[in-house]
Amino acid sequence: MEIKIRKYMDRDPRGVRLVEGLPGIGLVGNMAVSYLIDTLNPPLYAKIYLPSLQNFVFVSHDSTISVPSLDFYLVNSSKKPLLLLYGEFQANTHLEQYRLTTVLLDFVSKLSPELIITLGGYSTPDVGNPPRVYYAVNHERLLSRFSGLRAIKMKGIISGQTGLIIGLARHIGIDGVCFLAETSGKVYPDLRAAKSLLEVLSEILEIKLDLSKLRK
Repeated sequence: MEIKIRKYMDRDPRGVRLVEGLPGIGLVGNMAVSYLIDTLNPPLYAKIYLPSLQNFVFVSHDSTISVPSLDFYLVNSSKKPLLLLYGEFQANTHLEQYRLTTVLLDFVSKLSPELIITLGGYSTPDVGNPPRVYYAVNHERLLSRFSGLRAIKMKGIISGQTGLIIGLARHIGIDGVCFLAETSGKVYPDLRAAKSLLEVLSEILEIKLDLSKLRK
């Protein structure tokens, strides 16, 4: 079985900003994107199915079954359209993560993306109050674009899909930035860290968010 993409809309947006929130340490990025979906209530744009996610299915409250997938939701606005990528899993192996990232970027590149934003947790025993946010970009010229945010330039390693997406995006000419919020890795989900990410995102995306509802 190959990676499959199923679209649910006939018209494609242009100049999108993609925000990725797949599971990782503390489920930080995952919860941030989940909150955006719940708050903005965007329609489903597309699904990606791949055999390396998990070998089981979900059974909903009405006893219907669905296969694990990665879901794109499209937020249309008077400004640039926003594409939210959410999923319950990352690909299982290093090879499959590269395969998935390549397919994902090929799909998104057809939408003339303006920027890709990936989200995750930054593991540290010294979590600030509130948790600090770190960032890395895939091209040096982007540093000045994000220098005014309440975020700290980082160095080190970004593992998994969160790092690969903007890393490989550079090679096909797509701008990318990764934001990581501090988490101890002992809290799942780490809502305090997710809130720190959402505060930065609301500034970048120019979206007003009521973060008082995050815990609910």
